[in-house]
Amino acid sequence: MSTGTPTLVPQILVDLKDAADLLSISPTTLKVMDAGGRVPAPVYLGRCKRWRVADLERWVKYGCPDRAEFRARWMAEAHSES
Repeated sequence: MSTGTPTLVPQILVDLKDAADLLSISPTTLKVMDAGGRVPAPVYLGRCKRWRVADLERWVKYGCPDRAEFRARWMAEAHSES
């Protein structure tokens, strides 16, 4: 039985526009930052480029480092938890 209240499903992947909105920047700025390796790497679903919301949140938590530093910090954190 439905209560009439829509169920919100949290997004785990977002497209360019939604990723830019999450970061409060323009899609063009995100494109430039992505091309320069200054944001977490996107994932591809077929030819659709998407970003993991968790990666973007962690990236901001880390102080917005470049892609290489972000990956190194994420890997170090993952290894310290195991």
